[in-house]
Amino acid sequence: MLVGEKDPKSKKTYYNKYNKILVEYDEKRGNFNPTDQSPNIFVNKLELRMQKYYNLLYNSNNSKTK
Repeated sequence: MLVGEKDPKSKKTYYNKYNKILVEYDEKRGNFNPTDQSPNIFVNKLELRMQKYYNLLYNSNNSKTK
């Protein structure tokens, strides 16, 4: 029994919650497919920001040389 638990009912509740967590974990574990590519939203947005930055930098350098 856990510290602070005094009656068997709370022990039963503890194991019931524990079992629910295990069942949920098993269900989610089955959904993983390592061959699928994950949508890497951060990297995609970073690439767009970098393209805009370099385009702006390139255009500002070209406008100064004209």
